[in-house]
Amino acid sequence: MKWAACVLSGVLLFACGPQLGLGFLVWVAFVPLLWALSAEPRMGFAQGWLVGVIAHGLSFPWMVPTVAESSGLGTVGGVLLWAAFAAFTALQYGAMFGLGAWLKQRIGGWWVVALAVFAVACEQAFPQLFPYRLGHFQYDTPWVWQLASVTGPLGISALIVLTNAVLVERRWPALVGVGVLHGLNLGFGAVRHAQVEARLAGAPVLEMGIVQQDVTLAELKARSRADSVSSWDVEHLDADLVVLPEAAVKVNPWDEDVRDTLAALAPDLLVGGGTYEVRDGYRYKVANTMTHFRRDSDELRRHDKQVLMPFGEYLPGATVFPGLPELVGRPPDMRAGDQATTFEGTMRSGEPYRFAVPICYAGMLPGEMQALYESDSWDGPVDLFIVVSNDSWFGDTAAPYQHAMVASGFATMFGRPLTLNALTGVSRVVEPHGDIVWEAAPFEELSAVVPVRMGRVDTVYAAGGWLFGWICVGFAPVILIGAATRRD
Repeated sequence: MKWAACVLSGVLLFACGPQLGLGFLVWVAFVPLLWALSAEPRMGFAQGWLVGVIAHGLSFPWMVPTVAESSGLGTVGGVLLWAAFAAFTALQYGAMFGLGAWLKQRIGGWWVVALAVFAVACEQAFPQLFPYRLGHFQYDTPWVWQLASVTGPLGISALIVLTNAVLVERRWPALVGVGVLHGLNLGFGAVRHAQVEARLAGAPVLEMGIVQQDVTLAELKARSRADSVSSWDVEHLDADLVVLPEAAVKVNPWDEDVRDTLAALAPDLLVGGGTYEVRDGYRYKVANTMTHFRRDSDELRRHDKQVLMPFGEYLPGATVFPGLPELVGRPPDMRAGDQATTFEGTMRSGEPYRFAVPICYAGMLPGEMQALYESDSWDGPVDLFIVVSNDSWFGDTAAPYQHAMVASGFATMFGRPLTLNALTGVSRVVEPHGDIVWEAAPFEELSAVVPVRMGRVDTVYAAGGWLFGWICVGFAPVILIGAATRRD
């Protein structure tokens, strides 16, 4: 019965994700596990680990076909990597609840608070390929999500774990205390949401040209260089800025023979392609790049993707084993960018603005987003995030929605509008309070001009609230030492 309760917690945690969209279940998802939690730490570790394996295994099956197609490892290799990913990622739940079982024995009712601290510490410090936090499941619940402007999603993660633990503990003082915390959080959320909305009401509006294509990865790979440019029908878009997403064209935008062709697509164009260099007469693709063609300048500016995706853009272990790429049929690895480059533009109304372009995976990483927010050479932070991606890699799966869930949260965390411009979708416009005001589903063919309200809202998170997770990491060993030395 107790192992069945662990399985139920894993399934409930999976249901919170964008596949099913039942994020409200996260407030009770760990109740079955905590009810069944063994007093023996090793058994508690195993129970927590099982929950994580089930939740992550059900959430990421798209890894199998994606790895099989992009790496040359085949379906068997994809299954093995998927299983290894689920097993490894689940270790954080094993550590969290194994310690929870021990703390419950050592410090009594205060274990519920300690467990919340350890949950945040694990989410902050544990290495994760895809940095999903429990708090991300509340990204589309506006009044709850406003706390992310202070602590990021980790503050909400702490409240989630605390709530689950208190529901199992069932002590009136703790229940009342958690109720007060929820009331305070909702009150803050309501006030902040209204304040941000009032500021947006008077903000200048950027008219952005957003385009998507209904194209599979195989079709995309089969396109010629010329077709990759001509497939984008954007000349009719009357916009301040037209965005062609990551990997939109197969040409180097910096080549003299294609500059004029690309510049003719739109007066102000942000385009995804690959930059090349020539060595000994041979052309090598060296970077995944976004290039900006400005209406008021002949100078091009580019940002190279800094964090590459394993298997899709580089092969792990290739530097240690030079023959590995040829063994699995992979081309040479791409080169990562070394600078957080940002851009400036001017609306047709004459309003200047600055923007950063996180490329795909970077739009999920807090450190990369912080670096782009602070910019490389401008005075002050950027006004807008434009997250671009090529989600055709993942086909018709949950992956584009998972990417969109995490990326969308940064609008509230940094107090800036954020657009998600995906080659095949999901595309979105997210405002600084987290409201999703426009969205296009995957593989929806579209070419539209979408208004983006350019309101700026300074946040505690951007100023230093991102340290919340590391503060919990620092407190975790203090709690452990205190519990270990406590006299019975």
